[in-house]
Amino acid sequence: MSRTLRLLPILVALAIFAPACARGEDLPPGEEQAVEPADAADRCVQTYSAETLVQRSFAFDGTVLTIEIRTDPRLREGEDEVPWVTFEVNRWFRGGSASEVGVWVDGLNTETSVGIISAELGTRLLVAGEPRWEGDPLEDPIAWRCGFTQPWSAEVADEWQAAFTK
Repeated sequence: MSRTLRLLPILVALAIFAPACARGEDLPPGEEQAVEPADAADRCVQTYSAETLVQRSFAFDGTVLTIEIRTDPRLREGEDEVPWVTFEVNRWFRGGSASEVGVWVDGLNTETSVGIISAELGTRLLVAGEPRWEGDPLEDPIAWRCGFTQPWSAEVADEWQAAFTK
């Protein structure tokens, strides 16, 4: 199937839902726009919950090994420098099996619905997301904000494990 035909459903959905999102109107179930704190730098495509978490292509518990700024050539100039974080994976919930993985983490150190996603070497995070430009789960992966990536705690890690084993 040609790339244009594969992108057509996405483009149609954007044309239909983008104006509603901009006005804050209701979206179909599972596509709600989350309410972020007033000082949040981003808006959410979906509200974080166990049901929406398990829809992500990949999810893991990882410890930050490196953080670097990389240029994503597919993004517009001026918006193309994004943190690339390499993690030592403590546990995979979905999407991989490697002991290390690198992920784009756009919005690192910004406010989200679960607090600030801050990271430095040794920080442990729960990370979930999608391939940035389609493809396999870890093909150009990007971590989602808004609760889908958050500081690690034993309680939340157990909730993630339960969600992915249902």
